[in-house]
Amino acid sequence: MAARRLYRRQPQVSSVVLRRVGLYALLIVVAALFIGPFLILLSSATKPASQDVFGFPPDLIPRPPVLDWFKEAWTTIPYARFLLNSVIYVGITVPIYLVVSALAAYPLARIAFRGRGLFFMLFLSIMFLPGELMRRATSRTEEAKNASAASLRNLGQTFQRQGQLDLAFETYRRCPLDAATMELLYLLGNDFEKRRQVQKASNVYSYIAARDPNYRDLRARRARLKPVVGAAGFEPTTWSTQNSRATRLRYAPPCWRPLGAAC
Repeated sequence: MAARRLYRRQPQVSSVVLRRVGLYALLIVVAALFIGPFLILLSSATKPASQDVFGFPPDLIPRPPVLDWFKEAWTTIPYARFLLNSVIYVGITVPIYLVVSALAAYPLARIAFRGRGLFFMLFLSIMFLPGELMRRATSRTEEAKNASAASLRNLGQTFQRQGQLDLAFETYRRCPLDAATMELLYLLGNDFEKRRQVQKASNVYSYIAARDPNYRDLRARRARLKPVVGAAGFEPTTWSTQNSRATRLRYAPPCWRPLGAAC
């Protein structure tokens, strides 16, 4: 009798095991989808400059692992200040969100009133509206401009990674001179300085200065490069603008001339 009961329970145990194995396999696949991009990002961040990041088939093992890119990120841009700004923003907004959310959730969870279920569903549906409304409110012209500017910035970054800095500068000049473009131009000027092409670096900084002369340490860099450029017998052309709006700035083409000579 006991043998029959054990025999009858075996299929149930095996089915439970199969369900658990299937569940764990699904969880492993989902976890790999979420963890995979972070592992690829960590691998790319620790690869040396001699190892191709965009190669195919991808090579995920750094040879050898380096931490130079983390140091460059902290020194090239004010990363610590950006991190502090994020901490301040989160420290202010999160408590406010918690208080407001608790006040809104308490009557829905603890107070019984007519129409509570309908009101709750309406409240949840409203949470999906802002992003869609903002997207619809943006005109197609603005979307096309943003897409074109993003494409040009990506193209300029490609030229910059390939070492074609002059092409990168010409590409960035076709973008609106907003914060993202100014950041890329600033990094481009740093690359010109690293190559000791001080004339072109000063040209890039002058282009940025026409929009914001107090951008980061631009004044100090221009002051440091000015004696070097003057000693070489060249001076950067002053960039002029016809319109104060950032999205419609038009600048004269770059021109380098000997001291006292006309362009």
